[in-house]
Amino acid sequence: MTQIERMRKAGFSEEEIRDMMDADARIDKGEKLFEQTAEQKRASKQAMNGMAKSQDAVNAYGKKVKRERKPNEVKRWIIQRVKILCEGWELNGDALNVNVTNLERTIDFEIDGRAFTLTLTEHRKPKT
Repeated sequence: MTQIERMRKAGFSEEEIRDMMDADARIDKGEKLFEQTAEQKRASKQAMNGMAKSQDAVNAYGKKVKRERKPNEVKRWIIQRVKILCEGWELNGDALNVNVTNLERTIDFEIDGRAFTLTLTEHRKPKT
């Protein structure tokens, strides 16, 4: 069912449909047909600010609590093993300068004066 058919089914007249389609096309081209009042702009800004703080959780008593992520032991184990492996390597007689910057994600190291970062990514299971 097309958009026009849905509008007809909703009870709009042909003239109203034409006007809405024309307004949509003009808005898509960047024309400002409808301006928000200062109060509406404040309300939309306030609503958007609330979205940015979605990581803050509230307990049963209304107090904010910071959610702690459960450690991913498999990723930590992999990072530690890669660090141990890299520490044993040498290039032109110089040992690698290895630094774990994130226990579950990244290792930084230097080879021959050049800096590198190794990042570990765990893939999510595909939805079936």
